[in-house]
Amino acid sequence: MKKNVLILLTIIMSYTLMAQQKQKEVGLVFNNLNNFGLSYKTGTNKALWRFNTMFISGYNINSSSDRDSISDVNNENLFGFGISMGREFHC
Repeated sequence: MKKNVLILLTIIMSYTLMAQQKQKEVGLVFNNLNNFGLSYKTGTNKALWRFNTMFISGYNINSSSDRDSISDVNNENLFGFGISMGREFHC
């Protein structure tokens, strides 16, 4: 009986210690091949803080039109940068 209680106590203790381990992740974030950035997560197995940095997006559009023998050329460039922060909860 003592042996079974000791085994059960050991299993419970190892699960409790394992559930609160610190966790760190670094990753790349892609969206539609136009937007990309870096992601960093830190916390425990149940809850993580998420930081997305260097979220870069951009596109380039060149268009032209001919009206009444007048040529119009339009060049449009867009570049964006952002930082976001959030909290993740795992069940």
